Amino acid sequence: MTHALATRHDHHRPPTIPPVPPVLTGLTGLTSGCQQILDSREHLLLGISPFSSKFDRSYLSTLFRWAHDHFRGFDVLIPGALSEHLLRGAGSSPTKAAQKCRRETRRQLTAITDALTLADTQLHSGRPFVISEHIGQPLYQDIHTLTAAYYQRDEAFRAACRDMSAHAVDHRRRATTTNDATPTSAENLDIAVEYIFGEMPFFLAAAPLCGLPRTCLTYYRNWPISRFVTDPITPLTLRPGSGFAVGPF
Repeated sequence: MTHALATRHDHHRPPTIPPVPPVLTGLTGLTSGCQQILDSREHLLLGISPFSSKFDRSYLSTLFRWAHDHFRGFDVLIPGALSEHLLRGAGSSPTKAAQKCRRETRRQLTAITDALTLADTQLHSGRPFVISEHIGQPLYQDIHTLTAAYYQRDEAFRAACRDMSAHAVDHRRRATTTNDATPTSAENLDIAVEYIFGEMPFFLAAAPLCGLPRTCLTYYRNWPISRFVTDPITPLTLRPGSGFAVGPF
């Protein structure tokens, strides 16, 4: 993805928003309602993965400048302490997982700050949204409980969550251990799947959790369990004003 960074920043949004550059026209909403929120260009919430070299400050600066130029506002979402579940699922002790998670969160926040400076822009809400800072919100707790309960009673959803968690844990283990092909234990999968339960509130209700009238959470690749959100028979429904989109960024 290429995009020339502007040399000067006007903190007032222009009355018209430039068209999406061809390289990013693949940004698509999960549902027609999500696409309407995306097409409004009102606000974009960029989901940033932890422990990924992809999201360095150079890459983020280009992404942020693009978001600044094509949406009226944008913000960033990172997991924070939620990542401990993945680390523990990959074999780290609770103490080490907490230490690694704090270090990664600091690294992400620093990269985001540096990238905003490079892109000569700013976040709509002033600072990144950190999922673990919202666990006390009633809406967050309600959706977390709903997701966990559905996981317990629906075999297909449970299998999809465990498969997604196994892939995430295996990727993390490959990044830190040489030639470790040991299957992830059922006990560790039970820990890792909590990461999904923690993400789901923002997947379904990003707008109210962020205090925004409308926003579209976007990620650079599809969420494997998103099919359960589009299935009308499941309780996992998007809240008003909240959308999800997948982009090629």
